[in-house]
Amino acid sequence: MFPIFANFDGYGGAERLEEGLVLFFGAYLMILLFTMIVSFVIYVFQSLGLYGMSKNAGISNPWLAWIPVGNLWCIGTLAERSNLHYGKGKGAWSKLLPAFAIAIFLFLPLIFLFAVIAGLYESLVAVLLILIIYLLMMGVALALAVMNYVALYKIYRLFDPDNATLYMILTVFVNISQPVIMFLLRDRYPGGGKTPPAQGNDGAPFEPAEARVLSDGEQSPPNDPAAF
Repeated sequence: MFPIFANFDGYGGAERLEEGLVLFFGAYLMILLFTMIVSFVIYVFQSLGLYGMSKNAGISNPWLAWIPVGNLWCIGTLAERSNLHYGKGKGAWSKLLPAFAIAIFLFLPLIFLFAVIAGLYESLVAVLLILIIYLLMMGVALALAVMNYVALYKIYRLFDPDNATLYMILTVFVNISQPVIMFLLRDRYPGGGKTPPAQGNDGAPFEPAEARVLSDGEQSPPNDPAAF
């Protein structure tokens, strides 16, 4: 009736089936191992780049670039430095990016909890709550993705303004390029130079951007219409 299974009748068929399963799971484990290695390399490249840029921008605790959620704080802080560099308001990027990421993690146990309630008590209310929480989580995830892209563009403009648009296009359409770009920018300083920026004509270095506040008589950087 089902000729496709005819070859698996008897001991020989069972043996071939076992060999096929071994090959399948072997290939699966190889793919999984390869994915983990690639993900680790990507994480290291991005962390090295973010650490270097955070350190060169004078951000306190640049080691947070290696910590999940902490790296979003570094990205947000660099985006704020970019705003200040171009004479814009600082914004709240260093607070919003980590907050949105934490919110996504908090949604997951709520979905699991209401799923258990729905299964135990066949509760329609619990099912509706799962749907609402899931939609909220997707909305927050989308907002986080958009904010992350905007923050990355600000960072690119801070460290390599001439190529920021190209970097952003590569980041959006070839996502794996982001850690490579950040790694290549790790030795640059705010403004795009490879040496610390100088203050005035005497060549004295700037104070760290985090500590330096413009005095009333000091001219701020010109507003850039492209900064947002």
